[in-house]
Amino acid sequence: MRGNVTKYRLVAFDMDGVLLHGGTWRDICRTLGMSREEKRLQGLFESGHFPSAMEWSEAVISRFAAKGLTSRRYYNVIGSARITPGAISVFEKLRENGIKTAIISGGFKEAADRLKAELKPDYVMVHCSLKFSKSGKLDSFDLSRTDFEAKAGCLRRIAKANGIPLEECAFVGDGRNDLRVMGLAGFSIAFNTEHDEVREAADVAVDSGSLTAVLPYIIKR
Repeated sequence: MRGNVTKYRLVAFDMDGVLLHGGTWRDICRTLGMSREEKRLQGLFESGHFPSAMEWSEAVISRFAAKGLTSRRYYNVIGSARITPGAISVFEKLRENGIKTAIISGGFKEAADRLKAELKPDYVMVHCSLKFSKSGKLDSFDLSRTDFEAKAGCLRRIAKANGIPLEECAFVGDGRNDLRVMGLAGFSIAFNTEHDEVREAADVAVDSGSLTAVLPYIIKR
């Protein structure tokens, strides 16, 4: 029976929408006035036009460059993101209970760096880092396979490295790109999700203004 574990030893979290609000791909698109283009590319991805999230990301980043994304505008968006209320307390409580923590995200490394300093997770695996020239122009980028089906592989590797069975792993997410990893983890929580399929796929759905609402499902007395 899923969720019938007295103590989870590893808890992994999605970043955008779960731990952080703002600083997303959509926010960058919005600030560049390319929301319509982002929706078009998202539709192409969902129809199978792109072989994987890697190719989709490359296409969006090329549009960022064409639209003149600068380091100043980028870091303004990243800096405006808000850490979810209760997130710091959740990570502190998990550490106190000897539970490993991970952030597995299809978002930006520069946003994840903020969380590393505040939340102090054991692992951070994130999809994209943008590089800018000295003049502030988008120069290059690095992509890692940490999104959609690759999220499940990340969780599997972390669990294996720590000798933790997948049944003793939990995942907290909110997006369609979390569905595969939610199915792999021994227990999954949909946190403030807007997607019915994610809510239905999760073992439990939590709607709350504070991330602390997930703790009773992870740390059982």
